[in-house]
Amino acid sequence: SLLESRIQPLDAMLQGLQEERDSLAHEVDETKTKLSEVEQKLETVPVVDQDAISHLEDRVKELDAHATALQSENSSLESKLHEVENRLTETLKEHLAAVAQLDSARSERSLLESRIQSLDAMLQG
Repeated sequence: SLLESRIQPLDAMLQGLQEERDSLAHEVDETKTKLSEVEQKLETVPVVDQDAISHLEDRVKELDAHATALQSENSSLESKLHEVENRLTETLKEHLAAVAQLDSARSERSLLESRIQSLDAMLQG
């Protein structure tokens, strides 16, 4: 029926959005893990002679820059994740509305079929 043909693409879209959301959530988790590793490296930097200290300070600056880049990437991924979750919610609402319309149309059809049977019985009786 028309409503069923509307539901099928919504189901496919819903599935695609769920997969995209799962993928983005996985990327966010990976970014958080990388960020945690960088922060741990920063905490374990040993202090030694001046040359080593200078080298380590440069390395800390590199790691800080990397951590900042990862935080930025994480923010971007979280934004995308929220967008996908919002689209998923909207698609789910559309899907549920279409299912409700389909159920309503089926109930109406059933009622009409009952009335037709009653009229047929009256005409034959």
